Amino acid sequence: MTPRIYLGIDPGPTVSGICLYHPVSMSPICAEVMETESVLSLLRLGNWHSHEIKDCAVIIEDIVSDGKTGATTIETAMKIGAMMEACPGPVRRLSRPNVLGILCDNRTAKEAQAWARLCQVHGCTPETAKSRKGAPGRLPGVSSHARSALALCVVAAAQDDPDSPLGRLVILPGTRRA
Repeated sequence: MTPRIYLGIDPGPTVSGICLYHPVSMSPICAEVMETESVLSLLRLGNWHSHEIKDCAVIIEDIVSDGKTGATTIETAMKIGAMMEACPGPVRRLSRPNVLGILCDNRTAKEAQAWARLCQVHGCTPETAKSRKGAPGRLPGVSSHARSALALCVVAAAQDDPDSPLGRLVILPGTRRA
């Protein structure tokens, strides 16, 4: 059975993006950027915004080696391990190039391309995604690292159910499936 709610985490050494996503309604429940230690705390508590994390499909963005390993990369890898250990259920890891390959059909797509594609999938534009005076946005709270967390949720949900409306929007016929 496909989980009903997805929790995506874009880990960083000090701040992380996090997103709870409902694939049937194709909408984020909550998305924000928070201190990485706060993400670890909520994983240990096992609950975020009234959702039991053990009942969510948890996806963490994984590191890909580019031949250079700096202090930030090592610290992020350590945070990924801590998050996996703190999580009350199974964790899936997806690398950014694989997410971009599925979402944009381009493993080296830039952030703006990925954001435009996420907006397209959700029936908005980058300009109408955020809430404005008197007009609710389609992707409220999704900014900065939370965009990567949303992309993790969207791609994982599409992979889990490619025949769903979301899956058909994300996994386009003839595209590479990374």
